Amino acid sequence: MTKERAPSGADPLTGLDWNQRYEEEHTPWDQGGMTWGLASLLEEGRWPLEAPARIFVPGCGRGYDIVGLAQLGFEMHGVDYAPLAIEACRKMGAVAGVSDRVRLDCADLFDLPEVPDQSFDAVLEHTCYCAVHPSQRPALMDLYDRVLRPGGLFLGLMFPVRERAGGPPYSVQPGPFTQDFLRRGYHPMAEFWPARSQDRRRGKEKWFWFQKGR
Repeated sequence: MTKERAPSGADPLTGLDWNQRYEEEHTPWDQGGMTWGLASLLEEGRWPLEAPARIFVPGCGRGYDIVGLAQLGFEMHGVDYAPLAIEACRKMGAVAGVSDRVRLDCADLFDLPEVPDQSFDAVLEHTCYCAVHPSQRPALMDLYDRVLRPGGLFLGLMFPVRERAGGPPYSVQPGPFTQDFLRRGYHPMAEFWPARSQDRRRGKEKWFWFQKGR
């Protein structure tokens, strides 16, 4: 199911028009398939969830991760600002025969259609946190906390974890990032480099897993 509440124009804080980026095929974050770091976890049997867990994916882009996980039986809910990205994910899900396990919202994450509180077993984060302006990060963390059930997991492949001036992508500082979760009562589960990364991301992206307090 796809709900269309398409935003329009450039993001006033980052200055980027995300839909225009898709129109122009200027999408360096798009890996053309499932995120390498996620794919390697699945191949190694290290993915910490079992189907049919419900997973929320902010800034889902064309939705390769959403469709791939839906094919494994997970219930997926993706949100993206760009209508073209959501349309690509919808079509991919239909071709894969998983539309019944995929819900999509074309919306601003900070003005979402109603999503029930504590309704997800996990949040899968990759290149969304780094795309929003740093001033919006507390509100994004509030959203993650609101949609996760007690005991739910935050699974973030964070990028870029090296110091970087400006953005997007805006750099992620592991120390302050972890402290934000600890202050909210989350428990650190794991922090590790992915087994596989694209060359331009090697040494710049890292998994951070936290569990929400019960």
